[in-house]
Amino acid sequence: MTYYCSDCDKLFFAGRTARDQHCQATGHALPAFECDSCSDCFDDEYDRCEHMNLEQHWAENAPECTICLFHAVTEEEVVRHEVEEHNYCADCKRTFMNLNCIRQVSKSSSKRDEVLMGVAFEWKDSSYIIGDLSFLQSEM
Repeated sequence: MTYYCSDCDKLFFAGRTARDQHCQATGHALPAFECDSCSDCFDDEYDRCEHMNLEQHWAENAPECTICLFHAVTEEEVVRHEVEEHNYCADCKRTFMNLNCIRQVSKSSSKRDEVLMGVAFEWKDSSYIIGDLSFLQSEM
């Protein structure tokens, strides 16, 4: 596979390592959003992940959904995907009929907010907000 330096347009037929060493030695920038398996580069992380999902180009140790073939960069993204797409609670190890059922479980909890592996849910009517509420850990 051929890699190239976007700063000087030099081609590296020896592979990614040769290109990376060149960039380190010259101070040229490495691609910010490069596929884990091929030499394709993207404008943003979303496009890179979309490509890697479609082509199954994820590294072997990439976090993976326990239900489908979805992969992500972080474990938190996988947990968010499992909740939003599959109504799955990692703490309970159960799939629920809908998000409202997960909401009911969180209401019965002794905590003010139910935290699912670092992803907290704050319920407002039937909609919800997902975000990192690790700053609340001291209050729980």
